[in-house]
Order: sequence, then C-alpha cells, then structure tokens
Amino acid sequence: MVGTARSRRALGAAATCVGGLALIAALVMSSSSPQATTRLSTASAPASGPTGATTSVVTSTSVVPTIVVPIPTLPSTLDVTVPKPAVTAPRVLTTLVPPTTVAAGADRPPCEGQRSGYGGYGCTVTKSDGRITATFEAYGQILQVNRDPVQLRLQVTDAQGGYLRTVRFDHGDGTSTTRDESRYACGGSSANMGDGELHTFSVRGVVQVSVELTTSLCQAGTGPWISHQTLTITIPVRVCQRIDVVNGDVRCSVA
Repeated sequence: MVGTARSRRALGAAATCVGGLALIAALVMSSSSPQATTRLSTASAPASGPTGATTSVVTSTSVVPTIVVPIPTLPSTLDVTVPKPAVTAPRVLTTLVPPTTVAAGADRPPCEGQRSGYGGYGCTVTKSDGRITATFEAYGQILQVNRDPVQLRLQVTDAQGGYLRTVRFDHGDGTSTTRDESRYACGGSSANMGDGELHTFSVRGVVQVSVELTTSLCQAGTGPWISHQTLTITIPVRVCQRIDVVNGDVRCSVA
C-alpha cells in the first residue's frame, strides 16, 4: 500500500510538471505571434489515475481583426488644363522712304552741249565738220504752246576763209525759215545769224529744232562762189500746255 501511494504521488508530480511545460510553451507562442492568443485552463475530470484528478491543456486561438485602409480611386482620365501662352502680334518694321527728289531741269530734254539761255534752260551745241565750225543755240528748251517763241541763234567760222551763204532754221513742226546770203559779193556776208521769225508752236511734245548751213569760198577774192560745204546741228525742245517756275526750276506743269 505504501508503494502504491508513492507511485500515485510520483505520477501526479509528473502531470503537474507536464502541465507547467505546456503552459510555458503556450506563453512563448503567444508572445511570438501577434495574431493568436493562447489560453490555458485546468478542469476537473473523473478520476483516471491513482489520485482521481486529471490535468488537461486546452489551447484556443483568436484572430486579431485586420484594419483595411481604403485607397482612393483615381479617375482614368486626368483633366489637366495647360494655360495658353500669350500670343504677341509680330512686330511690323516700318521702312522710311525718303521723299522723292526731282532733279532740277527734269522736264528739259537732253542737251548735247552746254546749258545756256534764260536761267540755264537753253542749250548751246558746237559742231565741226571739215573747215566749218558752227555754234547753234536754242535760248529755251521748255516752251509753252502758243505763247513762247523759239529763239535760235547761229555763229559760223570757216577755217579757209569761206563765207556763210545759206541758212535754214527748221522748227521741227513742218515750218522753217530760210536765209539766203548768196546775193552778197565776196566778203559781204555775216558770220552771225538768227531766226528773225520768232516762231511759236501750236503742237505739244518734243520737237527737233535744227539748223542747216552752207559756206562757200570766193574764187580769187572777187570771182564766183565755189567749194560749198554744208553742216547740220539739232537741239530737242519740249512744248508744254503750261509751264511754271517751281522753286526756281522751270517745269512742264501740264504736258
């Protein structure tokens, strides 16, 4: 009987030891897992051992609830408004155009010689051919129709001592004036001559005014005229409906 009692006490101690180990293991599991909790309970049961008491370990696990944080849903299309850049009108560069300057005497026809006459608006041309040298002048190259006469002058020299015999002033409009010096004897003609008609124009435009002259030599000083030579000189003249003086310049204000 004494041995049996000792055996029963030894079994109870062993059971108690096993229960303690189970409790320690449960505590270790509880501390290592944040999602499970271990509970140890001891309950009485009908005697199955020598002492009539049984120790049982019950382990229960409870799940810690998971907190779900909602994530906002982004729209599939983003409406991004980009500011429009300011539009600057292109800069317009203004080119300064200098005022048109009309040259003095712009309405005058060209002169192959030198300017002469009133205010320099006439033209003088000198031409040589053979033994003859002649200077022809139109006193004005701009004339007003039916008002201003054409003033023509001629000067002639003959290197061989010849004399001016005939002169024909052609006005360029179908009219002319002829001077005949052949009636004079040797040495009786003049070297200078002008158009005494003072012709005015009834048409407008540019006319070619010319002079045709002839010189001759006198045989033996008193004999007949021999060795005739002819020379022609032309000067253009503009005839306008109206002319005016603008800043000292004679202009054809109405062509």
